[in-house]
Amino acid sequence: MAGRVDIAARIAGAVAASPVGDAASIVVRDAAGATLADVRGLRSVAPASNAKLLTAAAALAAFGPEYRFSTRLLAAGPVSDGHLAGDLVLVGGGDPALDVDGLTRLAATARSRGIEVVDGRLLLDDTRFEQSPWVESWPERFRFDQARAIGPLAITQAADGQRLAIGAVHDPTAHAGSVFRELLAREGVQLLGSTVEAATPAGAAAVAELPSGTVAEQVRYMLKHSNPTTAEVLVRQLGVAHGGVGSTEAGMRGVRAALEGLGLDLHDIAVVDGSGLTPGDRVTASSMVSLVDAAARDPRIGASFVDALSISGVDGTLRGRMSGPATLGRVHAKTGTLQQASALTGLVDQAGGAPPLRFSVIVHDPDAPRLDIRAARALQDEVAGILAG
Repeated sequence: MAGRVDIAARIAGAVAASPVGDAASIVVRDAAGATLADVRGLRSVAPASNAKLLTAAAALAAFGPEYRFSTRLLAAGPVSDGHLAGDLVLVGGGDPALDVDGLTRLAATARSRGIEVVDGRLLLDDTRFEQSPWVESWPERFRFDQARAIGPLAITQAADGQRLAIGAVHDPTAHAGSVFRELLAREGVQLLGSTVEAATPAGAAAVAELPSGTVAEQVRYMLKHSNPTTAEVLVRQLGVAHGGVGSTEAGMRGVRAALEGLGLDLHDIAVVDGSGLTPGDRVTASSMVSLVDAAARDPRIGASFVDALSISGVDGTLRGRMSGPATLGRVHAKTGTLQQASALTGLVDQAGGAPPLRFSVIVHDPDAPRLDIRAARALQDEVAGILAG
């Protein structure tokens, strides 16, 4: 690794030479907490998708890496001679990656448990989360597509594992009901009643349960693919866990509580959603480095947190960046892009096995109609290359 003075000087030179240098905030620290570079590190800036790092650390800390959410199928009545004398209830558990394959397994289990005809209705219980399928602070352009329809029964993947591309879905619960009703029919289960959104009746008995992937797997997908749906579902899950309310507001209180539990000082973090799409979200480069440091060194979540970061030239949103011999496979970081901001925060492996350096490079120009993203990424990659030395 280059010397401390050399790192600071080289980063200063890169900033001075960059066409977006005046909009850059940069902090670099070593594993012992010593600051190796600080360029406007306390400036309040938009994190863009670097906000997902807050969500990731909070979810891992609050639930634990191995925790799973569950989508359940219940029978509100007795089953006799193939008939369910009552309603069949699909209960949304807030699986961030609920897919058609999983719902197919639930339908097949209902048939294998002897249910051939449902005399009643199909009830859809989505009461785990608040009713809005969107984050209200998001601009309109981010709201209306299936990839960002947030709900405890929102289907985000088709049977082939690909993200659904079916156009606007303004009611993810109704969509799930329509899909599940068709899947039941395919499995030989006849529904005589209508489909209704309603809470689970008292006394309903378990028929089948569909566990989600682990929280570590959900976080890994969210960070490597920068997926906003996963981020916002995890935030609402944190709301349920922290205060019993599946809303974005309650969830962000849960995020702050979990991060404070990791020892973080949050006085310069003002983020109101889990994915960083709200224009008013603000952090500092200094606070983001502190977050990465706290999460990476925590014995409960550190390995899962670092594993979820994209790797330079290898995978995720860094697959096509920093693939030269000096940086290939050595930068573990989260990207972030909005019209006026570009961010890169994470760790850089050191030669000789020394502990990784922690860094954040956030370029934010709130007065520009559109930031020069190419120049911002070039500066971020140059800083990472200096640290890789």
